[in-house]
Amino acid sequence: MYEYPLTKDVRYRVNQPVEFTAQTAQAYMRASSLILDGQAFKPAALLQALNDSQRQDFADAVLALPIRQTLLLGLLPFRVLLDPLGSLEQAAHAGVMLIGDNINVACFSAALEQALELTQTLAPERFQDILSLYQHPLIAGHMAMELAPKTVRLNIVRVLAQNQHPLTFPACYRELLDPLIECNDPALARIHACCFSDVNKAIEAGAHFNPMAIGLLGGAVSGTEDLALQAGYNWRATGVFPLLPHAAQAKFLVDLVSHSPNVPRGVKQLKVALASDPKGFANALAKLDPIQCQKLISIGVLNHNHLEIVNEVGRSMLLELDLGL
Repeated sequence: MYEYPLTKDVRYRVNQPVEFTAQTAQAYMRASSLILDGQAFKPAALLQALNDSQRQDFADAVLALPIRQTLLLGLLPFRVLLDPLGSLEQAAHAGVMLIGDNINVACFSAALEQALELTQTLAPERFQDILSLYQHPLIAGHMAMELAPKTVRLNIVRVLAQNQHPLTFPACYRELLDPLIECNDPALARIHACCFSDVNKAIEAGAHFNPMAIGLLGGAVSGTEDLALQAGYNWRATGVFPLLPHAAQAKFLVDLVSHSPNVPRGVKQLKVALASDPKGFANALAKLDPIQCQKLISIGVLNHNHLEIVNEVGRSMLLELDLGL
């Protein structure tokens, strides 16, 4: 397992690529565990096991983590408890869906509910602060979207777009959002580009675009992950990769795809990543074994364009393929 420190007492583990049986939001959410004294804990149980000093160190560490890491580790509710407004604002900028009904997607509203529960045992005095988030324009606006008739939802979008924070909408709103591109609506500047069916077109029209904010762990926005990656979103912000150091991400993706070559999601990620950053994969490709090379060549991930960065075994296989051997 890949293991990394959070504090002097708490670490987290990430499953090895061979342990992944799926590449879904739920699989990524289950791909890590929190470790204290060599024992794995779920987030709520870990918080109960820490003493006051350890919990303070842990709180400082959680606040220092990017929001997507806390989401993957199951620690977003605790982060909301520590910093309600800051957590909401970071989630919006990271493209995390604030409210949604897809059970396969991690939404901020779910973390908000769990944070309210945490106040009962950890910090009763924070209950009102967290409850007040439901009155924040972002949360209130998204709740209004869910309840309002279809005829006025576009008006709500435009009101929400006056807020300084970017917006993420589920795929069910594509028929409402996509026409905004054609009319060059000012609201575009506050809506994440991956929320539109044509991600490239949305970016060109001025939609909000942050390469590291791909939107979701799952696929509930209109723009597919494949199209989003091709449009310039960074693969390092997807899946479980935010939990890994930058230097370990390329090898992890190569190993993940070579162990699960029939899963389209990983294959698409690796193809885009190799095309956009071939040199970043030089070390990973140099360590491929013959079986991995054969798998990656057979699914079209490796080809003659990679002759300069693949190892000798892979280079020989590619040259033999070109010669029809």
